Amino acid sequence: MNRQKLEKFFSFRNGSAIFPVLANLYYDQKLYQYATKVCELGLTEDPNNLEGKYIFAKSLLIQGKVYEAEKVLCDIIKKCPYHLYSNLLLIKVFEELNRDKKIIKKYITTAYSMYHHHPLINQYYNNYFKINKELKNKKSSKPNKDSVSKSNISVNKFVYNSKLATVTMYKLLYTQKKYEDALAVLNILVKNPTHAKYAKSEIKKINFKLGSK
Repeated sequence: MNRQKLEKFFSFRNGSAIFPVLANLYYDQKLYQYATKVCELGLTEDPNNLEGKYIFAKSLLIQGKVYEAEKVLCDIIKKCPYHLYSNLLLIKVFEELNRDKKIIKKYITTAYSMYHHHPLINQYYNNYFKINKELKNKKSSKPNKDSVSKSNISVNKFVYNSKLATVTMYKLLYTQKKYEDALAVLNILVKNPTHAKYAKSEIKKINFKLGSK
């Protein structure tokens, strides 16, 4: 169904389950305010539509409304603790907002119990639990320089899942001045024909930022 048909259908039935499809279409076309408005109208009629809430959160996030997006993502996970991509996005938002690590660990534990084979969830779990435990065990002994170096690389290097590597996430990381993480996202986006031109342009900007540090 094309955009015009979706818009016509939505104008008659705001609460239709089809509203996330239209909102996602607007999002993909970078019409973020339209995506937000469609989600607001749709969620008024269907407040428990989790897919609509997720697109709503992404649309808010890319417009810089981080705290509002955080609230929506928390609501999604309250209703459905195992919503994978909401968990992934919320954990990253928590990190950027410097939320209490106990709270972050709680969400990671829930996600890990269901998706322990997912590479990004596994990475979070290792960063917050296994590596911290290893560091505590080594506290009494003199650390080996090579092992410390490798450990730091493991903690700091963020491995992005292709589904999470979006323009939304890139802009969030850029505004937080996390240029190395932002570059990691761009290196994935550049492989997507839809975002390749934009990503190449932003990569030059990021490389300049990193080079001027």
